[in-house]
Amino acid sequence: MAARATLVEQLLDLAWSHWAALGVAGAVPAADVPVDLEALLVLTADLAPEDPRLRDEALDWCNRFHGFASKPRLKQALFGVGARADITGAVLSRRSEDFGAADLVFIGYSKRNLAEALDMLAAAGLFRSTRTGNRVRFSWQRREQLSALLAPLPDVIPVWSSTLRVMSGFLDLLTRM
Repeated sequence: MAARATLVEQLLDLAWSHWAALGVAGAVPAADVPVDLEALLVLTADLAPEDPRLRDEALDWCNRFHGFASKPRLKQALFGVGARADITGAVLSRRSEDFGAADLVFIGYSKRNLAEALDMLAAAGLFRSTRTGNRVRFSWQRREQLSALLAPLPDVIPVWSSTLRVMSGFLDLLTRM
């Protein structure tokens, strides 16, 4: 039971810090990493029985700002606001020089949707594309300018969708035990 209580406490601290970053009043300092709203909503729903105040504060926030949540991502139980924003965040955190749609499926979109969004970002001049056979690879064209615009960037941009899915699974497992 101690492992479950520890995990719940850590997940509650994480959730509160992310809600604080979105303006919700709480005792935990605001997170200094990007917040994945849809992943946070799913985590908060999992934690609702553990902390009714967290649930109520999240519901109040959602009542005011529900337009920021991506309904398609929530319906698919995947975890941003749109594919282009999610791609940009994911690619900013990557260390590799080039990438393709298949490298980004972890952010919760199909390869086809990712390819279309990457093509749009390349057409806008953010990335350059290179075709080799039937594969299209992308690389940064304006990373420095975007980084300067968004500065200061966090050292790490976590993949909350995967991380929180695993943590929710652990919480469910410990609850069943």
